[in-house]
Amino acid sequence: MIPINDGGHAPQNNAGDKSGGMMPADALLVTVVVVAIFVVFAAVLAWADRQTRAGRLDPDSRH
Repeated sequence: MIPINDGGHAPQNNAGDKSGGMMPADALLVTVVVVAIFVVFAAVLAWADRQTRAGRLDPDSRH
């Protein structure tokens, strides 16, 4: 069952959070890995786009 708060106030979590609002290390690691994956993907797309530009093709392959 879902507990109902009859007092009108949301319960506060005072579990001794002493980190001062800092991001946990595991969340920071996941964020860095996800950003790195996007950066690598963007670099691969840019490289592939550069490789397939019309100006880079051999003269005899342009039809």
